[in-house]
Amino acid sequence: MADAAVVSIGTFDGVHLGHQAILTEVRRQAKQRRITSVTYAFGMPPRLHDENDRGRCLLLPESAKVRALLRTVDRVVRASLPEVRSLSPDEFAARAL
Repeated sequence: MADAAVVSIGTFDGVHLGHQAILTEVRRQAKQRRITSVTYAFGMPPRLHDENDRGRCLLLPESAKVRALLRTVDRVVRASLPEVRSLSPDEFAARAL
């Protein structure tokens, strides 16, 4: 069984004020429970996997995003949407989380 953690899931590109509020709450809840705070971060937003939306780009390089996330949470797990998109919610929770 994996260690307990409070987990946020998303792309977190740009790590804007809304993201920071989510991450701060994840950290607060994890600290309160004395467990790890984790961000499960997709490398690219789902829309960039769509063939019709190839003109867009990321706001931050992944390395900068990870550094920004680690200012708030204990650990960042890099995720790939193509690897998990076909999983059911139960499969996602069991395999990815």
